[in-house]
Amino acid sequence: MSLEDLDDADIETLRQLLQNSSRAAPERRRSLCIEIGFDPSHIINISTIPESDFAIELIDQLQQRKLNNSIYKLCQVLKPDFRGGEYAPKLEKILSKLNNNYNTEPSNSTATDPVEIQHLSEAIPQQSENIISHPTSTEVVKEVHPVLPNRSSLRKILMVSLGVTGTLIGLRFFAVFQSIELKFFDNLMQTRPDEGMDKRLLIVKITDKDILDQDKRGERGKGSLRDPSLNSLLATLEEHKPRLIGLDLYRPFSADPNVPDLLKRLQQKNVFAVCKTPAIEEQSNSSPEPPKEVFPENIGFSDFVSDTDGVVRRHLMLQARIAGTTCLTQQSFSLLLARRYLQQELGKRSHYQDPFQSGNDLELDGVVFQPLQPFSGGYQDVDNRGYQILLNYRATSSGKIAQELTVEDILNKRFRDEDVRDKIVLIGSDAQQQGTPDHWTTPYGTVNGVTVHGHMISQIISAVLDRRSLLSVLPQGVEIIWIWGWALAGGFLAYYWRGLKILPIALCFVILVLCICIICFICLWICSLWIPLVPPIIAFIGTSFTAIYITRFYRFPPKNIR
Repeated sequence: MSLEDLDDADIETLRQLLQNSSRAAPERRRSLCIEIGFDPSHIINISTIPESDFAIELIDQLQQRKLNNSIYKLCQVLKPDFRGGEYAPKLEKILSKLNNNYNTEPSNSTATDPVEIQHLSEAIPQQSENIISHPTSTEVVKEVHPVLPNRSSLRKILMVSLGVTGTLIGLRFFAVFQSIELKFFDNLMQTRPDEGMDKRLLIVKITDKDILDQDKRGERGKGSLRDPSLNSLLATLEEHKPRLIGLDLYRPFSADPNVPDLLKRLQQKNVFAVCKTPAIEEQSNSSPEPPKEVFPENIGFSDFVSDTDGVVRRHLMLQARIAGTTCLTQQSFSLLLARRYLQQELGKRSHYQDPFQSGNDLELDGVVFQPLQPFSGGYQDVDNRGYQILLNYRATSSGKIAQELTVEDILNKRFRDEDVRDKIVLIGSDAQQQGTPDHWTTPYGTVNGVTVHGHMISQIISAVLDRRSLLSVLPQGVEIIWIWGWALAGGFLAYYWRGLKILPIALCFVILVLCICIICFICLWICSLWIPLVPPIIAFIGTSFTAIYITRFYRFPPKNIR
């Protein structure tokens, strides 16, 4: 027989007996350890930890060090507390198992020799727990730090961490955490440093005052920008040589014949317009028609993709043609303008790979725009129809993607030549009360639609010309490892918690949770990498408390030994 022949029930019995014994009292623990031939300095905070933790730690240490003699002596020491074993028959069985091995310590044992025991006993006063022994053995000195968890403890930590991680992954699959993950993603986006406005863009807003001023001038027509004002606006802009002009306005009607110059201006090669594709639940003919005066190749769809909470976090770049609709373009308004700008900027070096034709990812001038998958980042089984990517909004202290002017600013020439020259000029509505509102919720708050188009155009151009990073996510397998790693960290913290007070352990919890937040922030800030924030925090805390509960309240509950 040897120590290894003791089964789990035997070990559990020893722990329960020790926990309920008078020898587990704080003032008697050191003398108990010395009496059974074990150095008390191996147990951290031996005088302050609860009886249950002391019993767990002492038995684990004796098991790990394979101290047959010490286990046997412990059984002998405990017998008087239980009337010589009369009410603890299991203890007699353990003694009989160990009896053959008494005084046959393994050769690799780390038991403290008699000289050390004598020294330790002399160093500890009869009724004092405040004096720490000073053993002469170098082995004893180097073991004062907590030892690594034994095989049994490691197995339990592993099982608990896997259980918590598996539960989280299952809940995550059903989008239980999607809403809160997206909210935390928005918060991370808002904390990014100022990148400055994109100087390649100019936004011309149509305000409520601009619409009222048109009424005062007696202008007639449809839409928020009547044909006479639109004609004057385009004429003024043309004088200052903008690179491209994008009209984020629905014009399902013909130009006013009383404004003959407008037709010519809308047919300029640098003028672009929008159309809208119908939603799946809509009839195919319910969306407004594209403007007839603008060349078909200069028309892109204006559709955005909102999440279930109404926030625009994705960039729909391409979508297949929908049969029966008048909006026949496959390219978004933003992609169309960005491509034309890059063609002019790069000339023959410009290259575009259409994913619908090539079957590969969209590539623009050497930059690959990887499509969003159904399970990406905080998204779980998201609708990724078309060709979508994450929208990497440009962080600015002013909240503006570019310089902004109103229609009246342009008509009254309240601007400088460099504000317009060689810029992409986007014209769209910012009216609050007049006409149909065009406002969208973003991680940075509510903005008008033309501003969202500006962010999308800036994202594409900046990725190619400035090598600004696109938002990316970890592969699913790596995300699972990331979550499980923090679950393991929580398990190990729970293991060492037995020897620590509440304040240090609470401080460790706060520090490690902050570490998760800081890592996620740095990755998003520097690498534009969206790492899950909520699941690892839940995994860390969940595993910690589960392991603590099992250790303190489930695995070793106080029992009446009979």
